[in-house]
Amino acid sequence: MNKVILTGNLVKEIEVKTFGKTVVANFTIANNRGYGENQKTSFIRCALFGESRVEALEKYLVTGTGVLIEGELDIVTKEVEDGEYVNFTSVIVDKLEITRFKNKEEEEQPKYKKKGRK
Repeated sequence: MNKVILTGNLVKEIEVKTFGKTVVANFTIANNRGYGENQKTSFIRCALFGESRVEALEKYLVTGTGVLIEGELDIVTKEVEDGEYVNFTSVIVDKLEITRFKNKEEEEQPKYKKKGRK
């Protein structure tokens, strides 16, 4: 069995590519674990396949959006130099749930409004 469940925030805007009739959205999430000085962040590359799925989520998947993803771990080994190989790990997303919406208007507004005196 190969199943991964992760939560995190999108690091940057998604990148949509088309290969023939196949549409894929590539994105990276930042996943935090631990607390205080022991907190570590992992950056996980993800791929979401399917034209209708990508079109439905494209406008919501912006930098900072919180997501919960479920999918399959994919490891590809590539030769980078003579006899030297590197593993590239990513998640092929089966299910994606938005846990925290983020939109461009939200980025422009201050988080806390100052209260005026009367």
